[in-house]
Amino acid sequence: MRYDELKTKVNTGDLILFEGEYSISKTIERLEGCPYSHVGMVIRVEGFEDPLFFEATTLTNLEDQVTDNPNKTLAGPKIVNLYERLKHYGEDVKPYVPPKFAYRPLHVDRAGMTDALLVLHKSYYGIADPKEIQMIWEVILGRWFRIKAKKNNFFCSEWIALAYQALGLINTKYPYNSYMPKDFTSMSSFLKLQKGSFEKEIPMQV
Repeated sequence: MRYDELKTKVNTGDLILFEGEYSISKTIERLEGCPYSHVGMVIRVEGFEDPLFFEATTLTNLEDQVTDNPNKTLAGPKIVNLYERLKHYGEDVKPYVPPKFAYRPLHVDRAGMTDALLVLHKSYYGIADPKEIQMIWEVILGRWFRIKAKKNNFFCSEWIALAYQALGLINTKYPYNSYMPKDFTSMSSFLKLQKGSFEKEIPMQV
């Protein structure tokens, strides 16, 4: 399905999954046995006609749309234009290979969700992503030992898990650093919603 067909349907909390051509993307995909190495969520913000994208990433090519920080291109947690992220994702990799995307709808009562996400974003904007080894280590600590990582860096799935916990969508039995991008797909049963329900992911084209 094309983005143009989904643009008016996507809503806050829905997931967008990315396949990537970056070296770290391929490492994550191999470790997971999953085609997706990046995950973020849609956020609908009053005053913006287009859907925005709530994510944590090392990419600095797009401006954050809501921060009051004068530096609007910091790495880490950010809220950018969804279409622009999809359109430009991986364009700096040579030779360019068009990435694959998927949309995973969430059915849930969304009252208060956007406000809660904006508060979370404001609290952590500008905190960078961890290095590759640290990211893997934090997942091990969370998933197998249930040790919570410090909130001094965020990788993509950790950030979305923290947001889902803040929204009450998943419990805190496992800390936010337990989650990998695969866990937000129908390929994994690790993530268990405590309210709402997912549809299976839908392949998406820009």
